[in-house]
Amino acid sequence: MNKSDLIEEAVKRSGLTRRDASRGVEAALDTIKRELGSAHIVHIRGLGRLHFETEAARLSASDVRRLLETNSRWLGRQIETNSNCGRQP
Repeated sequence: MNKSDLIEEAVKRSGLTRRDASRGVEAALDTIKRELGSAHIVHIRGLGRLHFETEAARLSASDVRRLLETNSRWLGRQIETNSNCGRQP
């Protein structure tokens, strides 16, 4: 079901005009999105609890290998640069 379907169902069940039903559905969805974006839980009796969870990023083995190769080269340059600090030429 998409937003248009929700609006049509609201028109059928409530007898509201399409314009009024659309405003109501938009207002409800905007409120839910705003609350979920603020890390709140939205509890709608009869529907359930809605909350937004973020998952940790998952890396594949090839991603990890690529990160290690790239960062090890960078880290090696940083160690060489730092080990020369404070030495008189």
